[in-house]
Amino acid sequence: MDGKKKVLILGQSFNKVTGGGITLSNLFAGWDPNQLAVVCSPPLTDENTDFKATSNYYQLGDSEHKWRFPLNLLKRKYVSGPVLFSKNSSPPKTKAQNSIKLRNKIIDNYFYPTLDYLGIKPAASVLKLSPNLERWIDTFSPDVIYAQATSRNGVNLIRALQSRFPHIPFIFHMMDDWPSTVRFGNILGMYWDKVIDSEFRDLIRKSSLCLSISDYMAEEYEKRYGVAFIPFHNPINVEFWQKGAKSDYAIGTTCEILYAGRLGLGLEDSLERVAAAVELVNKQSIVTVKFHLQTPNKPKWADKYNCVVHRPLVDYQELPIVFGQADFLILPYDFESKSLAFIKYSMPTKAPEYFASGTPTIVFAPKDTALVRYVELHDCAALVCQKSTILLRDVILKMIDDQDYRCQLGSRARNVVTDLHNSKLVTKRFTATLMSLLNK
Repeated sequence: MDGKKKVLILGQSFNKVTGGGITLSNLFAGWDPNQLAVVCSPPLTDENTDFKATSNYYQLGDSEHKWRFPLNLLKRKYVSGPVLFSKNSSPPKTKAQNSIKLRNKIIDNYFYPTLDYLGIKPAASVLKLSPNLERWIDTFSPDVIYAQATSRNGVNLIRALQSRFPHIPFIFHMMDDWPSTVRFGNILGMYWDKVIDSEFRDLIRKSSLCLSISDYMAEEYEKRYGVAFIPFHNPINVEFWQKGAKSDYAIGTTCEILYAGRLGLGLEDSLERVAAAVELVNKQSIVTVKFHLQTPNKPKWADKYNCVVHRPLVDYQELPIVFGQADFLILPYDFESKSLAFIKYSMPTKAPEYFASGTPTIVFAPKDTALVRYVELHDCAALVCQKSTILLRDVILKMIDDQDYRCQLGSRARNVVTDLHNSKLVTKRFTATLMSLLNK
């Protein structure tokens, strides 16, 4: 983008860990760090934050995030203001980020779920535009504001900035359909569904440009909100992700199915089902299959299955080699209704990274999702769209027995990534989209 144009990024930091952070990093790859600035919450300014993309961060703390009494007595405290970071120092941590792990665990496992169940979380705190933040933004003097939001507070902070800086074009980028989950599992769900829907529509109406994370989301949101959304999924550095690309599809007496990524309650259920399917495969096939889990922690259920091998997370730079060395990759979804509503229109950041490796991928996900629609359109992965151990077993057996099938999937996946997710092409299109907005 024109080096004279400044972009303020709201609600997401640059990192290689979260889907929003990875997408942000890839969309703005190659930009002048001095022309970028970030405003985000404290959990997004930690040891995973990329301060090379820009070192100009403002942390939302006590001056902006106000918890209501008596919750303010329990909630961890953060300092508001610019995050100081130098090339020779470690990423900054607040006192709260170094607090006792037990306290944090209690808050995450009991405090937040209780607020959710009672239906008071959307009103438990407010995120305001403080005078210090206003001055900081004025000093930076952005030409455009790019924003992501994952909560009501995020939406209302964006709306506050839209009112305070009406002369600055706003670009809103939606990652997951979290507004559809508001009504689930709490006493006041239907009330908050209406409130947040109204606030969200106001944000969209005041945005100069709206982006979605998938074509399916763009279609749905235009129907739902009457506003056109332009899809921008995570682009990838094809050369980086294909540097360990698979070239040999032969399988010996043993083979490996790999899952690399996060764990979660519903996702663990799907992963355990994969383990059960692999156990069935090992009873029928002459090939011994190992299910490798490359996750932060070893799941409690893992020891029940002889096929499961837990491996610690590897450095980001090693992932292309790891993906290319596996015989198969598995991309599972959570089938639970609330989770499905959240991810239905999303495209996982991991998908193009998996596909770029050329390693045959099995997608285990509900049928009515953006991911499954994408795979069906491009025929670039094996699909299991029912929560069935037997169907998983059958697909794994087919993958083992049919080398031509494995080669076809791997080849088509690489071609799709090269054509649709090449960061050199997508970033140019993203930049051109922003420039066309500014030129108006």
